[in-house]
Amino acid sequence: MPKSRKSHPSLRPPCKALLLAGLLVCLAAPGPAQAASEDRRLGTLDIAARDQTEFVGQFGRAGSLIFFTSRRGPASELVVQLQVNGVVLDATMNIREQEVAWTGHGGALFRHDRDALVAFSRKLDVELAPQQRALRLHEDFLRRLVHLWAEAPVGLTLGDQRLKRPTEEPARFLERKSPGSPDLAFAASCYIPENNGITYFSCTFENKVVCHDADNGGHCFTCEFRPAGCGGSCLAECGPGCFGLNVVTWDCGDHDRCCQHHGGCLNPFDSNCGDEYVEAADDFLFGSANCPFCGGI
Repeated sequence: MPKSRKSHPSLRPPCKALLLAGLLVCLAAPGPAQAASEDRRLGTLDIAARDQTEFVGQFGRAGSLIFFTSRRGPASELVVQLQVNGVVLDATMNIREQEVAWTGHGGALFRHDRDALVAFSRKLDVELAPQQRALRLHEDFLRRLVHLWAEAPVGLTLGDQRLKRPTEEPARFLERKSPGSPDLAFAASCYIPENNGITYFSCTFENKVVCHDADNGGHCFTCEFRPAGCGGSCLAECGPGCFGLNVVTWDCGDHDRCCQHHGGCLNPFDSNCGDEYVEAADDFLFGSANCPFCGGI
């Protein structure tokens, strides 16, 4: 970080001399201390390399450190690695086949890791400015993965995952999935697969059907109407809070509601929302920004 330049005392106009000419302006203007505080809140992003084929650097915040590498490799392949406080996350994409393999090598992310990833996702979006320019493929892949990993339920074992871009959107079973329907609300077992491919919700913040593992009150699986879309809590936007990927989908709604139901997915070793998380991965990695100004960047 470059050293701040100091002004010579004789070149700085004293505030007393500005009393009649503009004391209020002098006092209200944001000073260096305010800017430094903002930088500390968001964290520090140091870029080691950035060009047509790679993006490499590190991010630090509140004692956490993230090293990241994103490269476009040979044979139409994208390769990303993150080290989050020592936890290694790897992913590759076969661009031609539109297939992604990712893994946490059996590790898990905890509260301070997730906090760092959420802050990194914000800082990365500011740096990449995806709403102002088209991202390079390896930059876009990195951004999507950071948002995905920032949403991992705390303590969930991150093993090997492989997924392919869905070729078709599934039918919307809104009527069958109405809240309280006996086939779903009182299912016999928990962790029911319920992957809806990439099925987009409307951007409007209004009641939508979301389904998740409840595991309390005698219900292992339940569906309910919840306010979702752009606005409020931005439930169903893929990514942390209202600063996600501007992709609003059914599976991301299921995951968000499950986390909301179980205390934000911040309870260590709570795997209730692990299946919803994995089922939403294709929405994060392949979903289009159907709500381009949902939560802002």
